[in-house]
Amino acid sequence: MVLAFSRAMKLSVLLAAAVLGLGSLNARAEVLIYSGTARVTELAVRNKPFIRKAFLVADPAGKSTQLVTYGKLNGVKSRDSESIRIGDFLSGPLTPGGPLLDIYAFLLSSDTSGILRESLFMRGHQRSVQVNLSQGDPVKAMRAKFLKGSVRRLVSGLGSSYFERELSLEFDRERTVDVNVRGLSAGMAYDELLALLEAKGFTEL
Repeated sequence: MVLAFSRAMKLSVLLAAAVLGLGSLNARAEVLIYSGTARVTELAVRNKPFIRKAFLVADPAGKSTQLVTYGKLNGVKSRDSESIRIGDFLSGPLTPGGPLLDIYAFLLSSDTSGILRESLFMRGHQRSVQVNLSQGDPVKAMRAKFLKGSVRRLVSGLGSSYFERELSLEFDRERTVDVNVRGLSAGMAYDELLALLEAKGFTEL
């Protein structure tokens, strides 16, 4: 009986440790939200670039980014959401002793039905930023405080088009901490942003 009780106690301790470990992992979860502006060029419809606001949801562990731009177009509120891009994420110095960077990269090339070429390159210098809370204490990480870069897409075939989005984004601490405290995935965080924009009257283009 004593031996069985001892084994049961050990099992309980191990289970408790496993639960605490999972809680610790959740506390370190990193969904990063950036907000700022996008300088948009759409050559199929206009020559002059125009400015839109933007959100970018990044998941460094999943090497993914997802962008939505929004604003008024011809006096009408609208948004332009995009599919998730899973590419490459580099973190740290490019050369020994170099500056600490976050770099997101994505490339797509398809000739299935015409020509489709798409690219995303974003980069920023790392700073200590708050990404979460653990028992009320800030959880910080070395991540880009500002991201700059662009998204480009070329489509040739039926309905050819070309656009560029030159992005200038800043780390959104409040939104980042909120989604990580609640344990949301990058996809869930992105869907919440779309719902927020929908509620404010920004309908999908």
